[in-house]
Amino acid sequence: MEPKQLSAFMRLTQVIGCRKRGITPIVPVSSSVWWKWVRENKAPQPIRIDGSTFWYRDEINKFVESWRESRANR
Repeated sequence: MEPKQLSAFMRLTQVIGCRKRGITPIVPVSSSVWWKWVRENKAPQPIRIDGSTFWYRDEINKFVESWRESRANR
C-alpha cells in the first residue's frame, strides 16, 4: 500500500469548521460531539502524525455521505 499524500489528510477544523478562522464546516457539530462520535465509532478514527491529529479525506467524505443520507431519511 502506498503512503497517502499530506493533501489526503484533514484536520479537525477542516471537518467541523472554525468561526475564528472563517473555515466553513463540512460536518456542523461541536468538537465535543465530534469526539463523542469518534469514541462511539460513529465517525472515522483519526491518525496521529508527529503529535498532530488527522483524518483521511476519503474516510471523511464517506462519513459525510452516509451522515447526510441518514439525516435525509428522518
